[in-house]
Amino acid sequence: MCRIQYDDDSPDQYINIAHDGTITNAKPLPIVSACKLNIYRFPFDSQKCNLTFGSYIHTDTDIVMSPKFNSSEVYKRSKDVFVNKGDWILLDITVKSNLIYVNGANFSTVFYEITLKRVPVVQIITLVLPACFMVFLDIASMFIHIESGERLGFKITLLLGFAVLLLILNDMLPKSSTAPVLGIFCLVCMTVMILSIFGCVIISYMMMLSRSQTVVPSWVKTWILKYLATLLCFRSLSKLGISISEPELDSKTDSNNEMVNAERRNTTQISTEDSHEVNLLRELLNEILKIHEDLTESRIKQEYKSEWHAAALVIDRFILITYLIIVTIVFAVVIAIWVT
Repeated sequence: MCRIQYDDDSPDQYINIAHDGTITNAKPLPIVSACKLNIYRFPFDSQKCNLTFGSYIHTDTDIVMSPKFNSSEVYKRSKDVFVNKGDWILLDITVKSNLIYVNGANFSTVFYEITLKRVPVVQIITLVLPACFMVFLDIASMFIHIESGERLGFKITLLLGFAVLLLILNDMLPKSSTAPVLGIFCLVCMTVMILSIFGCVIISYMMMLSRSQTVVPSWVKTWILKYLATLLCFRSLSKLGISISEPELDSKTDSNNEMVNAERRNTTQISTEDSHEVNLLRELLNEILKIHEDLTESRIKQEYKSEWHAAALVIDRFILITYLIIVTIVFAVVIAIWVT
């Protein structure tokens, strides 16, 4: 779309006609043009605007239009008078004559192709670098101790700050039919942040279960403590005294309880006419069996706690490795698109 504004108050209303038929009108005309923008590589994008000058009435048999200067001369003159606000650089101007076929007739036109490049300094300082810093901080927050409640609050604060950056990006981007790769990058990073927050909630829930000494389900032992821990090369389970194979705590507990009950039944069958020493031995045996039962129960609860704690560590490492892989791939793709 192009609109030419004529200045009717200009004192120079004359044109020059040469003997060879050349017509020259040196009066400057301000032109307002709208170009379709492609912001896919924003803020490292370049735009091309096309301007076509010709007659709507006279065909090429009546008027033949040709540029007065070639492309290099037009670019040199335009470079001297090019004025901007520091956000665009004039790269090139291509000028050529062209014929347009409309309604069975050819019209002579002059075609201008103007190439502009955006200066990305402001966008890098105000948008790209803060987004990268927030992603790095979110990765660093994964190393906060899982038993403390500071990690979840820190991640939520970073997510709110990233949402503010998305609002700034929405205000800075012009309207276009193509989505910028920077917007896709921010959306993917925000999605990964949200998923890491969900993972942090799951880890906190597992730590709560470890404090309540709840029985660990069999699928947690199989898929997390066995397969996932092996896949992630998790070697700290042995330090916690946990076997990756399927444990048999319930059967051991039942056998210990049966042994304790059998011993108690045997002690009750002792005759009441036993000597005083036998009664003392009986009471001592009861105390020993009670201590054994308490120690067994305490050991089982400690094993449950250790299993939940180990499952939380495995999930935490899985989220960290997945986070690093996704962010690395996204960074590599965005940098490759910006560089090419």
